[in-house]
Amino acid sequence: MVKTALAVAALAAVGEAFTPSVAVYWGQRGGNRLRTYCDSTGFEYITVSFVTHTPEQDTSGLNYPGTNFGAHCGASVYTHPTTKKPSKLLSGCTQIAEDIPYCQSKGKRVLLSIGGADVPGVNYTLTSTTKGTQFADFLWGAFGPYQTTWGSKPRPFDLPNKRVSVDGFDLDIEANFTTSVQAAYSAFASRMRQNYNGNTRFKLTAAPECPLNDPYFKMKDIIKNSKFDALFVQFYNNYCGASGTQFNYVAWENHLKNTASSSAKIFIGLPAAPSAASPGYYLEPKKAVALINQYKTRSSFGGVMFWDAFLGLNKSSVTAPRNYYEYIHDEMLGIKPPTTTTTKSSTTSTRTTTTPTPTPGACKVHVVQQDEYCWLIADKNSINVDLLRQYNPQLNAACNVYPGDRLCVS
Repeated sequence: MVKTALAVAALAAVGEAFTPSVAVYWGQRGGNRLRTYCDSTGFEYITVSFVTHTPEQDTSGLNYPGTNFGAHCGASVYTHPTTKKPSKLLSGCTQIAEDIPYCQSKGKRVLLSIGGADVPGVNYTLTSTTKGTQFADFLWGAFGPYQTTWGSKPRPFDLPNKRVSVDGFDLDIEANFTTSVQAAYSAFASRMRQNYNGNTRFKLTAAPECPLNDPYFKMKDIIKNSKFDALFVQFYNNYCGASGTQFNYVAWENHLKNTASSSAKIFIGLPAAPSAASPGYYLEPKKAVALINQYKTRSSFGGVMFWDAFLGLNKSSVTAPRNYYEYIHDEMLGIKPPTTTTTKSSTTSTRTTTTPTPTPGACKVHVVQQDEYCWLIADKNSINVDLLRQYNPQLNAACNVYPGDRLCVS
């Protein structure tokens, strides 16, 4: 990914996904609050980035990791109570803390990413498997659900009257680490899985770059030995990018068969704007949709990842009134925008729907709300889209639903 420093319980598990989804990264670009993005129906996963330093890099004596969320946090950090030496762990992220629950209430799963671009000022190396395990435990204690055993140790995203937890963690390893460092990250992943304790709310994802050949396959051993739910593969800034002739999605599909991540869903990672990647890697909206349509029926396909949410706000004559990732999200899922009728006095949106009213008492009824769509409705009612269609045979191929429609959900 091109970076400067460096999906909630209400959503279906990635590893069990029955409908493709969109994931976006957020935190390094722009200044808009997290919640302003979560009002969009154009994605299901938003990954806050980044944890840029492992605890081993902390010179304060606290042994805390370091975080960098661009312009979205104050500059205050946790300091040593005696020496007053500063750590690199941000403590003034009130707006992010307020916005995570808001995003989750909107049906988004919020992940926290570790790593990012391997640039000066960033160091997320690990020196042993023990350190990897300890790193996982710290992140789980600090950013996962609160546990009384954690005591008064840092909880950067907590509010005065509310404990706030992310919905999982993401590894965006772009440094060319040795085998031993990759083994430490495999230990990290294993311990994080233990911390999840089978709770499917929490996801473990990774964002490898697309090359599968040495020495450019930077997460080779980590992916081989770790069970990820989804892989947000960066199909750009490399010869195997989605915009070229050596796009290697199928090679990834085959490679994963012999790894611990054999069941992981593959997301096609794309730059959300020309400035989000090196020249030549951005796909115009219609080309992106055409590519996705070639792969979205494959059992390995999980959806699309975009770097990043801020850069993806761009609109064009093709996507309007939607932005880039909203357009691709809707085209991928067959969601059509409303048609508009313009008069001298007003502009109104009109849709035609033939959704009948379910027979009272015959089923549990869900009344469609603004910005709801089939996947979200199914998930809110603990079913999948296939069952939703079975209960509502009147739904069209695109599964278009509109506010006020009444659907059977049982």
